[in-house]
Amino acid sequence: MVFYIADDVHTVYVETDDNPRVILCHLSKASKLFQCRLDHVFPRGTDLKFVTSATANIHMTGIYLI
Repeated sequence: MVFYIADDVHTVYVETDDNPRVILCHLSKASKLFQCRLDHVFPRGTDLKFVTSATANIHMTGIYLI
């Protein structure tokens, strides 16, 4: 789950070894999109980098399975 509090629309991306940047979700206070549910599985050993267009704080929570 990803959530934030800010005034603008912000985009959350993930970057992997194989994909330079993929959009996961857009968040917008004006549209009342404060959070989005993510249910993604990445292969073991994949290097992930989460990137945002936000200037506000964005928090991610979840579970990491080995």
